[in-house]
Amino acid sequence: MGRIALISVLVVLTTVAAGCGGAGSQVTVKDLNDFAVRCSKSEMWGEAEFRLRNALALQADDARLHNNLAVALEAQAKLEEAYAEYKRAVALDPDNDEFRRNLDEFVNDHRWMLESNGEE
Repeated sequence: MGRIALISVLVVLTTVAAGCGGAGSQVTVKDLNDFAVRCSKSEMWGEAEFRLRNALALQADDARLHNNLAVALEAQAKLEEAYAEYKRAVALDPDNDEFRRNLDEFVNDHRWMLESNGEE
């Protein structure tokens, strides 16, 4: 990791650490999702996954969180888990074109995996 990238990661982690502690402070689902999105933009997929799982523990029926988790899982080649999360996002919000498109693209990109598992 280059020096600039390392500094960027440290700034993000320091910002999160400052926002996650202290008396009376409470991290919200929105905070966790927003941080996960920032992590994904820096390709910190494991951290994004961790934050999204924490958000889902607070709000399990949020289709956006399931979709975002699917993206993070797919980026880490956790394909079976990603597929389940894409399907869950669409099941929770079947009219959302973005979620349906993401699921369709996943199926097209990973048809080999789905066929080998007898799913498609």
